[in-house]
Amino acid sequence: MRDGIQHSSLRPRQRWRCSAPDGTFHRFLGALSVTRVEDGVCPTCERHHGPAEGPSTPWRHDYLVREMATALVAIGGGASYTDAAERVKAQAWGEKRQWHRKSSTNINGGLVADWLQQYGPVVAEAHAETEWPDTLVLDSTEFQYTDSWTGTKSRLFCVLFAYGYPSDGTRPRMWKVASSPSDSGQHWADFLSALPGKPRVVVCDDDTNIKSGVRTHWSRGRPIHIHSCEHHLYRRARNAMDTDKVPRDSPLHEALNHAFHSPEEWEVLGDKVRELGSPALQRWMRGKSRMMATQLARRGEIDVYANGAIEAPIRTVRQGIERRAWCFRNRARMDLLLEMMRLRLNKVDSVDAYGRLIRDHLTVTKGMPPSKRKQWDRRGTSSLRR
Repeated sequence: MRDGIQHSSLRPRQRWRCSAPDGTFHRFLGALSVTRVEDGVCPTCERHHGPAEGPSTPWRHDYLVREMATALVAIGGGASYTDAAERVKAQAWGEKRQWHRKSSTNINGGLVADWLQQYGPVVAEAHAETEWPDTLVLDSTEFQYTDSWTGTKSRLFCVLFAYGYPSDGTRPRMWKVASSPSDSGQHWADFLSALPGKPRVVVCDDDTNIKSGVRTHWSRGRPIHIHSCEHHLYRRARNAMDTDKVPRDSPLHEALNHAFHSPEEWEVLGDKVRELGSPALQRWMRGKSRMMATQLARRGEIDVYANGAIEAPIRTVRQGIERRAWCFRNRARMDLLLEMMRLRLNKVDSVDAYGRLIRDHLTVTKGMPPSKRKQWDRRGTSSLRR
């Protein structure tokens, strides 16, 4: 039964009483406290709350579960930790009540960073992939730091991307996004070891590091078809033609448009090059002849020929973190942020869904969140930069 209100914070919480048959009793709030709302309206169902029907908040927390979920959705959309924290503060206390805010409530970016460490894994687990799909598109992007004094650039870290096309007919989606100190072949092999299974086809830009990582990790058993992105091959061939100043109306351009479709059309391009001349293109084709012979012979066995589907998500992630890339040093926390972005890219980010997952988790753990310090780096070290 209800037993008054606890006024220890600005959000009064409903207190409950548990009575024994002999008349003794004890009061409690519960693992998930219910905030007391006298005249509030639920923004979801648009009805008035009853006295004990307010939004839930974890035990000994000043913010609601829904506000935590809102912050996780916001950083998945590219908001900084500080901006997300300020928005949560404004929603929680309002401008007119800011002076009432408890001195113990943290309103800087550390608040949201802690929520990401505590509840990010809870949200991510519900949408985690269990094995690699039939067709995998791989690509990466590098974040750099420019010295303002010398103008020299140095690498901060890389982000590796995997976009998957399942064989069961479900929609293609961003399969995995993770940070890495570099995009070397070994780091790609480590990235691919995160999930079991083996794709039938890997599509990538003609990147030796990606190919090395694929062959290193999946060196045994059934061979994997590695298909170099035809769009990037086309661009490199065009660059070679531009080097030779090949006219735009040259038959070489028409032959190049179809050269990556079959062995016969690749030979047609070779004949045109020998006939009309383009030394740079001829050298480029000579260097790719073995790879293209293998790739074109099995082109009919695959369904994806380019990595275009992964390029827009990469741009989205870059826009979200590039302006503050220097701030990221902790690899575990960075991977959680990228996971929130992956869920955003897959259009499964939802305040209601995240809130439900967090509430279910806190109910099981009796309101106690995971430790905030488990993923901290030792002082003076960085797990992301090497």
